[in-house]
Amino acid sequence: MKSLPGVCLYIRITDEKGRRRYERIRRRSPQMCGPKDVYYLHFYENGKRKWLSVGIDLNAASRARRQKEQELLLSRETPAQSKPSAAPPSLLRSFEPRLCTTRDPLSRKMEPRSTRTQFALLNTGWDNFNEPLDLTHSSVKWSVSASRKLTVTFTLAKATPNKLYQVALQLFCSTSPAPFGNYPVVFLNNGNCVSVTKQGVTKTTVAVELGVVTTDLHGNGSFKVVVGPIASGTYELEFDAQDGAGCFLIGGNNICAPADFQSPVPKFGEATTITIP
Repeated sequence: MKSLPGVCLYIRITDEKGRRRYERIRRRSPQMCGPKDVYYLHFYENGKRKWLSVGIDLNAASRARRQKEQELLLSRETPAQSKPSAAPPSLLRSFEPRLCTTRDPLSRKMEPRSTRTQFALLNTGWDNFNEPLDLTHSSVKWSVSASRKLTVTFTLAKATPNKLYQVALQLFCSTSPAPFGNYPVVFLNNGNCVSVTKQGVTKTTVAVELGVVTTDLHGNGSFKVVVGPIASGTYELEFDAQDGAGCFLIGGNNICAPADFQSPVPKFGEATTITIP
């Protein structure tokens, strides 16, 4: 059985004289941030020791720690490119993304199939923050192929049973392609992205409605979609799940429900970047 990657939560305390020290967060009676304090994650990635600031909210910092553990665990599970080595690899060896290949029987050429799968936990919001969800086991996974296709899988755990959650991605942009791969872009205003404010953050954005997660009797469900081919370029985006279904879908009520869940966490505008070759 694999052990979880070690991600520890610390608090950086700054005293009245500006002197700093780090303390590991206690499980019982955890230290709360003062006016000059901040939480940090401590972990090893690609063989290097790293510190990552995760803000001043203890709950958000704890969620960030769980997400980083999941990211590191996923990177361990991704096969590494084999390389000659005179010595056995250490436990902290770097795991680089590996391009899977397939042979074309006609051309006898090897071509890359896909890049490493990326992973992020889902959180509540942008709009609703009381919708039930298992924050530890609900996630979005995505990967980009050499054929310029984006594969996305939404997984919900212990959400509201027997419910429809329409899932989408938000592109943060000034102008946007229309369509985005084989899916239409909505909220465009004469080709321009529109200004949206959520959680006190204002961004110019458009939406790409992808499909619907249907939960079972236990509130569990998933949805997988392949988008593409997408125009080459770099895109900043965020994923969301809405409180119902029908937004910009034929046969739906065409009412765009508020967002129940978002990823990456913990706030609107915390985008991930994908590059389409």
